[in-house]
Amino acid sequence: MSRSADVSGRLPSDPAKQSAFYGPVIAAACTVALVASAPGQTVVVSQFNKSFTESLGLSATELSTAYLVGTAVAAMPLTFVGAIADRLGPRRVMFVVALLFGGACIAAGQARSLPVLTLCFFGLRFLGQGSLSMLSGHILALWYERKLGTINGFKMVFAQAGFAASPLVAIGLIQWLGWRWAYAALGVIVWLLVLPLAAFVLKDRPDEQGQQIDGDAVAHEPKESETPASPKHPDPAFTLKETISTRAFWILAGAMVLSGFTGTALLFHSQPILEARGLDPAFSAAMSTSWALAVAALVLPVGFLADRLPPRGLLAVAALLMAASPALVVVANSVVLLCTAMALYGVAMAIGTAVGVPTVARYFGRRHHGSIRGFLTFLGVAGTGLGPVVLGVSYDQTGSFTIGLLACAGLAVCLAGASLTLKRPLASGLALDAERPA
Repeated sequence: MSRSADVSGRLPSDPAKQSAFYGPVIAAACTVALVASAPGQTVVVSQFNKSFTESLGLSATELSTAYLVGTAVAAMPLTFVGAIADRLGPRRVMFVVALLFGGACIAAGQARSLPVLTLCFFGLRFLGQGSLSMLSGHILALWYERKLGTINGFKMVFAQAGFAASPLVAIGLIQWLGWRWAYAALGVIVWLLVLPLAAFVLKDRPDEQGQQIDGDAVAHEPKESETPASPKHPDPAFTLKETISTRAFWILAGAMVLSGFTGTALLFHSQPILEARGLDPAFSAAMSTSWALAVAALVLPVGFLADRLPPRGLLAVAALLMAASPALVVVANSVVLLCTAMALYGVAMAIGTAVGVPTVARYFGRRHHGSIRGFLTFLGVAGTGLGPVVLGVSYDQTGSFTIGLLACAGLAVCLAGASLTLKRPLASGLALDAERPA
């Protein structure tokens, strides 16, 4: 048939529009929105650490704890944001989020006490690292299915290029304007980048442009490894409750959460890690860039593989590389080795992201994708808050980051074993323990 309903039951309004697929425009806009989340990501926040500690007189544990509290509390509303996006559409929600996020950046530059800084961390993490990132991925999953791994790979390549440049932009703004005005400037940049896209460019679903998912002229009959999306193979349409009752979800969640846990710990403490080895803390930007460039180099080819191979083996490899990264930091005594360790983490993150994002959409469907992604982002954001505390406590209590780093490596090895058992849940949420190979 030439026309078919999407999961919401709506039909393409103008089949003639199908000749020019709007999906690449959506992918580009989602990429820009993801890059604009950088002021709420650790890669940028960490460039202000020295300014925070010196201006407010904070210890490593105090700063890390403020980051944990702000991040942990920020994680809690993310499931609600996803549910609202399912109901109202992610484009409208993104506009509001971007508006508030820019204001949070301006407020962060005015923090003059630990409680206020903690509140600012909440705003940055909830609106930027959490909501804006989640919504950019949510919209993309509504436009792509069969090609989602590859398209998400393209998105991450360009996004990581932006993330690679963002520490340099932050440092340049700090040197030019001072750290307080630098954060305010970042907020204005967020407004300029995201608000016009959310208002005039983004569309929630392909049917709003009279088009099919993936740009197909007709509804696609999926393969076994893809998300079922036809009357013969109905969308899995797992609810959030059904999703979190599956073993598969928690393995996928573990991969994404541990990636944020370990990576944020390393990025957040990159300056004191360098100082502990007698190296210039300014090289923290080089460490961040090494991570971002590694992700950019690998996420596209791995996304291509994720559209064609079962996820379990790829996720196991990602976990082993994630273990190798903090293990190398333990023995690293030069900038080159530290950058190598961050590059290893970047490769692990590239694999985990390229595999995990499309697998969640394919295993659990799109009808409740916003709620599921919101809950997954909640877990991930909470993990990013806990990671820096583990290393901060390790340093303050022992004078070394070693114990915390080895804990990160040990958790990753356990995840590698669990990843090898990953199986795809049945489409029925009533038989959650009966799972079939992916």
